[in-house]
Amino acid sequence: MLKVLLSKGSFLLSGLALASVRADTLEENMARLFVRNYKQNEARLEAIDAELDALPRPYMREPTGTGGYLTHAQASSTNSVIIRFNWPEPVEIDAVALFPLRLFMDEIYGENLYWPGSVTIEAETDGEIKTVAQYRGDAPLIRQSLPKLVAFEPLTTQRLFIRCTDLPRHPHEDWYAGGFAEICVFSGFENVAPRAASKATQSRQGYHVLAKEFLTDLQTPLGLPELSSPTETHDFIKVMHSKQRSSNRRYALTLTYPEDILIDGVRIDPAIEHSYGQSFPVRFRIELLDARGRVVQSDQAYENFPLRPPGLNPHFAYFPETTARSVRLTVLGASQPVPKATPAIAFSEITALHNGLESARATRFEEVLRAKKTILSLDQPHPTKAQQLLAAANDGQTHSGRVLPLRDWIVGLTRRQALLEEQFVLNNRQQKSLKDVGYTLIYGSLSLLIIVIGSAVYFIVRNRLRVNREIRSARARMASDLHDDVGSNLGAIVLHVEKLQETQPEPADYDRLHSILRLTRESVFGLREVLRTTAPEVGRAQDIVAYMRELAGLLLGKTRFTFKADPSINPILQEHAALQKGLLLFYKEAVHNAKTHAECSHVDISFTREGQALVLRVCDDGRGMDEQALNRPRTLRTLKQRADWLHADLEIKSSPGKGTQLRLSVEPE
Repeated sequence: MLKVLLSKGSFLLSGLALASVRADTLEENMARLFVRNYKQNEARLEAIDAELDALPRPYMREPTGTGGYLTHAQASSTNSVIIRFNWPEPVEIDAVALFPLRLFMDEIYGENLYWPGSVTIEAETDGEIKTVAQYRGDAPLIRQSLPKLVAFEPLTTQRLFIRCTDLPRHPHEDWYAGGFAEICVFSGFENVAPRAASKATQSRQGYHVLAKEFLTDLQTPLGLPELSSPTETHDFIKVMHSKQRSSNRRYALTLTYPEDILIDGVRIDPAIEHSYGQSFPVRFRIELLDARGRVVQSDQAYENFPLRPPGLNPHFAYFPETTARSVRLTVLGASQPVPKATPAIAFSEITALHNGLESARATRFEEVLRAKKTILSLDQPHPTKAQQLLAAANDGQTHSGRVLPLRDWIVGLTRRQALLEEQFVLNNRQQKSLKDVGYTLIYGSLSLLIIVIGSAVYFIVRNRLRVNREIRSARARMASDLHDDVGSNLGAIVLHVEKLQETQPEPADYDRLHSILRLTRESVFGLREVLRTTAPEVGRAQDIVAYMRELAGLLLGKTRFTFKADPSINPILQEHAALQKGLLLFYKEAVHNAKTHAECSHVDISFTREGQALVLRVCDDGRGMDEQALNRPRTLRTLKQRADWLHADLEIKSSPGKGTQLRLSVEPE
C-alpha cells in the first residue's frame, strides 16, 4: 500500500513539475507562433551573445589608475569647455576616443559622470580652424563607462580642439561640470595624444584623482586593453627581493629580438595576484639597445620619481622612432604593500611597439638579480623552470588574456556598447511581447471561462424554462379537466338541491339541503380560485364581494342580515391572493360565530376602504359578553390568530345583552 501511495505521489509531483515547466515556456512558445519577429529577435539575441563573448570585457569593479579630468564648477550648462592638443610636428589623425569618468569621491559614485551633452572636434588645417566631427553625447542605455570612438577622414594638423557644451548638473548640488577619464587621439593604430602638450580650460588641479595631466596618461578606469581568454592560464614574472643593500637589489630584464626593429614605445602590463597591479615596479628605467648592447634611447621618467600604482592599466613609455635590437627594463625600487612585507616585482608582459602595434617577439631573455644571471633562448633544448618563466615576459598574453592594440580594444568596447544597447532594446521588446502574450492568455482564458459559464447558465435556464412550460401546460390540462368535469358536476348538484328546496321538504330535510347547497357553492368558489391562480387561461377572476354576500346568506340561514361593501375592493383582493384568503377565512369564522354562539336575530356586515386600509365590520345583536369573558385567552382565539397572520388590527367590543362588534383593519402590502 505504501509503495502504491509513493508511486502515485511521485507521479503527481512529476506531473506538477512538467506542468510548471510547460507553464514557464507557454508564453515563449505562443510568442514564437503568433508574435511577429519574435523568432528573429531570439536569433539576433543569440548572435549578440556570441559576438559579445568574442569582444573585450571591460573591468567593472572599483576604478583603477588615475581618475581623469574634471572642470571647475560652472554656473550654466551652456558654458564651453575647450581641451587643446598641440604637437611639435604635424601629425596625421583619423579618430578620437573619449572615456567617461567613473569615480568614487565625496560619497558620489556613478558611471558616465559629467559626460558632456555635446562634443565638437575641431582641427587647424592650412591656418584655418575647421569642424572635423560632432558628437551628441546623449545618455547611453547601458552605463558601463565604455568609450566613444569618433572617427573621421584622415587629416594632418598640429592643433586639435575638443569643445564641450551642454554640461551636466552635479548629482546633488546646483552647479555644472564636464570631464573625461581619458582621451586618445589616433593616427592609425598609434595613440599620439601623449606626444602632445594638452591644455584644458577650467581644469581642476591638485586633486587626488583629477588633473588635466591624467587626460593622456592611458590610465583608464576600465583597466587592461586585452581580450579575455578565461580558458587559458598564464604565468607572470615575479621576483622577490632580498633585504640586501640597495646596490644589490636592482633587477634587470633584457628582451632581444632576432633582428633590428623599429620601436617608438614600450608597454609593460601589470600582473594580477592578490590585487590588481600589486608589486608593479615603483622606480625604474626603460632603455633601447642596439646590436652591440649600447643604449640608444632611455626613458628615465620614473628613475627617481616613483610611479603611481597603475592598477589594471599597462604602463607606456614613448620614444622617438628608433632602430634597436633589445629592450631593457631596470627596476631600481620595488613596491612594498605593507611595511613588513618583502619588496617584490610583478608584471606579466613587456611589448615593443611601433605605430601602436607590436614590433616583434623576443627570442632571447636575460635576467639579472643580485648579480645572478639567467639566460633563455627560445631555441635552446630542455630549458629550466626559471628559464621557462622568462618566456612569459613576451608571449602576447597578459595575466587575463591576449594583448590587443589600444585602438582594437577601443573599437571592441565601442562595439560592445552598441551590442549591449541593441540587446537591451531587444530584451525589452521580447519581454513586452511575452507580457502581452501572457495578458492575452489570461484574458482569453477568462473570456473562455465566461463563455463556458454563460453557456452553462444559458442551458440551465433554458432547461428550467422548458420544464416550467411543461408544468404550466400540465396545470392547464388539469385545470381544464377540473373545470369541465368537477365544475360541471358541482353546478349540477347546486341545480338539483335548489329544485329539491322548491318542493318544500320537511324542516330537517330543508336544513340538510341548505347545508349541502352552502358547501357545494363554497366548493365551486374554491375551485374557481384554484383555477384562477394555477391556470389563469382556464379560470377567471371572481366577484369576491358578491361571493361574501352569498356566503353570508348561506351561513346565516334564516337570520336576518345586512351587507354593504365597496366595489373597488374587488381588484385589490384579486391582486393580493394571500390577503384575500386570510380575509375570507376570518370572515367565515366571524359570521359562523355570530350564527352559532351569539343567539342573535340580526347581523350587520360592512366591507369598506378607509384611506389605504380595508376595514371589515361584523356586528350582531346577540347576547354579548362581559369584559371578564372577553379578556379570556380562549375567547375568539381563532379570530385573533387569523388577525395576527394578516398583520391586521382587530378591535372587539361587547357587553351583555347588547351584542358583539368586530372591526378588522388591514393594509395591503
